[in-house]
Amino acid sequence: MANSSASPSLNIRRKKTSSVNASNRAFVIEALILLAFLAVSVAIILQLFAAAGVQSREAHKLSMSEHLATNMAESFAANPKSVPSIVYYDKDGNPVDEQRQATYSVESEVVPQRTEAGTLYSVHITVTNYELRYDGNVLYELDTKRYLSALDGGGM
Repeated sequence: MANSSASPSLNIRRKKTSSVNASNRAFVIEALILLAFLAVSVAIILQLFAAAGVQSREAHKLSMSEHLATNMAESFAANPKSVPSIVYYDKDGNPVDEQRQATYSVESEVVPQRTEAGTLYSVHITVTNYELRYDGNVLYELDTKRYLSALDGGGM
């Protein structure tokens, strides 16, 4: 009988180890699935942040371009005869003397229409990314007009 009582205890031990192995396998599989889910989530979030960064830079360029064009239009409104044909700016919107330091270029084309009573000045302002100016990279365009009567110096 000693033999018969020894063999059931061995069977019990085998069953416990096989159930422990099965729960270990389930834990490992679950951990791998969670790790894969985490990796996919991190990849998606990083792509969203990268896209947001690109959109932020593009929005900054557009905002700066609008600001520079508006400043040129205000100068034109003050005195349409003294608007420079091209001005160069750095990335922060400060005017620069040297073209190689420029990030933006603001070009203005003034067209006067003279009459006996005065002159109607029209201007077309174009802001481009100076580094990409030959690629047709226009960031912002603005058209405006200003009338000067003959009494204000706008006559024939």
